[in-house]
Amino acid sequence: MQAQNKKVLAVGPTNKRAKELREMLGDENAMTLHKLLKMRIKNGVSVDSNTRRTNPLEGVDVVIIDEIFALPVKMLGKIKSNIIDKFPNLQVIATGDPFQSRVSDVCVQDIDGYYKNVVATMFSYGILLQINKRMATQKDCDELTDIKRALKDGKTDIPHVKNIKQVKEIIERHITEGKFTGQILCYYKDTSKYVSNLIQDAIRKHPKNQHKNWRYIEGMQLCEGQELINRVWWKAQGKVININDSFVVSRIYDYVELEENENGESIEIPQVGIEIVDDLTGTLYMVKQSHVKNFAYPYCVTIHSSQGDTYSDCPITLMDFDAYWITANDKYVALSRSNRIDNIRIYAGPSLRISDKKIKAIVSSRISGHRVADSRSGRGFEEEDYVDVDWVFATLNLQKMKCAHADCECELSLVESNNTSFSIDRKDNRFAHTKKNCVIACRKCNISRKELI
Repeated sequence: MQAQNKKVLAVGPTNKRAKELREMLGDENAMTLHKLLKMRIKNGVSVDSNTRRTNPLEGVDVVIIDEIFALPVKMLGKIKSNIIDKFPNLQVIATGDPFQSRVSDVCVQDIDGYYKNVVATMFSYGILLQINKRMATQKDCDELTDIKRALKDGKTDIPHVKNIKQVKEIIERHITEGKFTGQILCYYKDTSKYVSNLIQDAIRKHPKNQHKNWRYIEGMQLCEGQELINRVWWKAQGKVININDSFVVSRIYDYVELEENENGESIEIPQVGIEIVDDLTGTLYMVKQSHVKNFAYPYCVTIHSSQGDTYSDCPITLMDFDAYWITANDKYVALSRSNRIDNIRIYAGPSLRISDKKIKAIVSSRISGHRVADSRSGRGFEEEDYVDVDWVFATLNLQKMKCAHADCECELSLVESNNTSFSIDRKDNRFAHTKKNCVIACRKCNISRKELI
């Protein structure tokens, strides 16, 4: 299309995918869907924005929307009303696979069929492609087709994919000459954090890395040159740091912060900060110690966050395939990230995540605390309407472990002070924790909303 002198704008559902599209097509020819729709994140919530002075579709002939079936239905409505209906002469092309992992804002039995019907009403024509564009060979295409068929048939054994059963096999597959290679996909963020720490510890202890000056900062082992991924929405030096933005540590420095003691005297508190460079823009940021916890090692990502990614010619290890909430759609997304089926292994050894029994105990404890607080505050409720363990599990499943207010991922953390720990958030704080009045949100967004009330 560009060869025909048509201006093309490619749109990705995430910053990471938009970055890949910009690298392929140029900075001016790709952006995120939120930016195109003039939406932004404010206090953890997607809102309409009228701050853009220029129309991003000015002079554009063709818009290509990637991963259309992974978007919430509300977002599909925005595409219909803000793009298709407003610009009838604009050619809009959408790509995607209905057999998709998604954070759905509707509750229907056949969610894939529902999405097919919704997208069919938005576009006049559809083309069914029987091949996966990322696969390296016809053999890989055929094997992925077999995998997809087995998953749709409800089979637990995955054809053509081998299992591994020891943690040392994960480390051996992914660490070469002291460097990480490939990608590890997990369903739970908790698993991702645990496995990433194992990988980082093995990298630090590798003979090739013994000469490096390692520092222990906010639970992370860091050195200059370390790659990091941002995991929460926050601001640094007046700029928004987006979820999944990637950085490299350029320097680690010591500084002091002044605090007053109980006698009103100023005391110096030693701190360790990091200087990081944005992998995409080259922008330099100074990050103080308390904000280091906003970052994570890049070795593991959640399955849902990997949508749209391709990991070519490298080892891929899949975790949590026996998880309580994982669906056939989630498994297919994970299995279809590689361009070669033979590069994939499924970890089938001892569980590395928090047990389902412990999750239920955590949820039950939090609900009990909310019940006591509601009763003390005089917020009345009917017993059958109050949130329970089953409701929390169903909502976490529906939201794919994502915060209801933003794109951040929730942890099943025992530490309630953790910003990414899941919480039961009331839509209206005047009323009790009833099912109709609650969503699952990360602790940070929950607190941010309370501060606005």
